[in-house]
Amino acid sequence: MTHQSPATLTELLAGRAARHPNKLALTFKHQRWSYGEFQSEVNRVANALQRLGVKKGDRVAFVLPNCAEFL
Repeated sequence: MTHQSPATLTELLAGRAARHPNKLALTFKHQRWSYGEFQSEVNRVANALQRLGVKKGDRVAFVLPNCAEFL
């Protein structure tokens, strides 16, 4: 048996979204996201940051209240 290193958060979310796109992933107050919806939002934000010139290794700060979008 070989030991695999832990997956990154990106890999874990992508895998779960591929296997269970309609399963509930996140609930916050009145908002609910499936794994597929959450994956789409993560990709939307990541693409927007890339268009702004953010590259791997750059540091980005977010100032947000406690909300689902923070995730």
